[in-house]
Amino acid sequence: HKVDLTDDVPVRQKHYKTAHHLKGELDRQINELLDHNIIKKSTSPYAAPVILVKKE
Repeated sequence: HKVDLTDDVPVRQKHYKTAHHLKGELDRQINELLDHNIIKKSTSPYAAPVILVKKE
């Protein structure tokens, strides 16, 4: 996909602090998504933070 932007300055938001007891779960989920080719590593200058939300 290609998205044409009006400004060439990359958007890079700071990451949110993740609670220490949730870091293992975050790593597990990211690795699972990588293993199933749902996401891939990127070298893009654009970045957005990750938020863990507990299912109800």
